[in-house]
Amino acid sequence: MLVGERGEEKREEILQVLSIKSGEYSCVLPILLGASLAGAETKLIKKFTELGLQLGWAFQIRDDILGMFGQDEVTGKPTGSDLREGKQTLLVLKARDLLTGEERVRFEEVLGNREAGVERRWVTEIMRREVLASVEAEAREHVEKGKEIIKSLKMPKSTSLIIEGMFDLMITRNS
Repeated sequence: MLVGERGEEKREEILQVLSIKSGEYSCVLPILLGASLAGAETKLIKKFTELGLQLGWAFQIRDDILGMFGQDEVTGKPTGSDLREGKQTLLVLKARDLLTGEERVRFEEVLGNREAGVERRWVTEIMRREVLASVEAEAREHVEKGKEIIKSLKMPKSTSLIIEGMFDLMITRNS
C-alpha cells in the first residue's frame, strides 16, 4: 500500500514507504554512489546503506511533522495537506493506535476528507497533544542509530562531526 491510500497500515509498511520515499531515493543512493566511486568494500556499502536509511527516515518523519504542524510560509506547502489527502504517516498510525470509539470514528472521517474544516482542527490538536512527542522521539531514535553507525565507520573526527550535524539538522529543520 502506498502513501495516500486509506486503510490500516502497520509500522513496518510505513517505514517501507519512508524508506522508498526519502531513504533510498534521497539518501541511500547518493551515499552509495559516492562509496562506489571511492571503491568501498561490500561490508562498508552495507553500513552506508543503513546510514542512508536512518537519515532518510529521520528526514521524512520531520517532513511529515512539518506538513502537519509547520508554517505555510516557511515550509512552502499548505499545513495539513497530508491530512486532507489521507496520507498514511507515522502521525496517522500513532493516532489510530491511541484513539478509540467515537474519537477514532471522527478521526477516520476527517482523514482524506477535503471538506472537513472544524473537524480537521480537532484532529490536528489531538495529534499535537497525543501523538507529536512520540513521533519526534522516533525521529530522534533514527538519528541516534545513524550516529552509532557513524561511530562504527572509524572516519576522521571532522568528517563524522559534519555527518552527525546533518543528522541533527534532519530533526530540527523548519522547512
